[in-house]
Amino acid sequence: MSDIRSSQKRTNEIIRECPQCSVLNENEAASIFSRDSWKIKTCKQCSFYYLENVIPYSELIKNYAWTETSRMENEFRLRRSPFLKKLSNNFSWFKTNILKRDKGSKIISNLLISGKLLDVGCGTGVVLKKLPEGIIPFGIEIESKTAILTNEYAIKKGGRVWHNDAVSGLNEIDEGFFDCILMQSYLEHEINPKEVLNGAFHAIKKNGFIIIKVPNFSCWNRYLRKENWCGFRFPDHVNYFTPSTLKIMALNAGFKIHRFGLADRSPLSDNMWMILMK
Repeated sequence: MSDIRSSQKRTNEIIRECPQCSVLNENEAASIFSRDSWKIKTCKQCSFYYLENVIPYSELIKNYAWTETSRMENEFRLRRSPFLKKLSNNFSWFKTNILKRDKGSKIISNLLISGKLLDVGCGTGVVLKKLPEGIIPFGIEIESKTAILTNEYAIKKGGRVWHNDAVSGLNEIDEGFFDCILMQSYLEHEINPKEVLNGAFHAIKKNGFIIIKVPNFSCWNRYLRKENWCGFRFPDHVNYFTPSTLKIMALNAGFKIHRFGLADRSPLSDNMWMILMK
């Protein structure tokens, strides 16, 4: 397979408007964070950073599988900054295997004792399989084989997995069906983030929770590492949120901010967490 970062002919490439304010920035210069033919734009109206030329869902799954883009991105960073990349890998391993940090599961257990939880972009069901008894697992997953396998698990627990993109999947769900919706490491991949949040608002019950985790474009590490920041991955990271732009998009979808303190959006962290409430 050729290097996905090189200029190449891509079928059905979409030129996006700003996903936050819908302004077309096609005539604006690409930002310094762009790479090869992938163009990150800064919206001239609302200052949202986003990938302008994106790949449709069908082609993204077929020709730009996450496992492949992740591998190639890791190789790119290793070539560019071998020492820092190895240091980052060791620190990630330490957090996962020694500190055993799983903030998502902890947040879920603090918010929900029982009820129905939807994991958007559930993948192989890693999060769903960790849910405590009493919480019924549901998911939406665009990759067919993965969706089928995860659905087999969810059905045994009384739930199900929809094989669909997030916008279409959420449109299939009855209003107020879920107690909690999880978007962990998902919204940065979504071509239509506003539509997904609107769909989540429809699908969540009154006083239900939305849990969001995305890379923090305002973190100090991004300023330090610039184009080598770990939050960049082409072509599947298409939205680059700051605390301000994430909050604006959530409020515009009708949600209330339940929790988004300094610890959730620390400039020392590459990621940020937000909990919304309907």
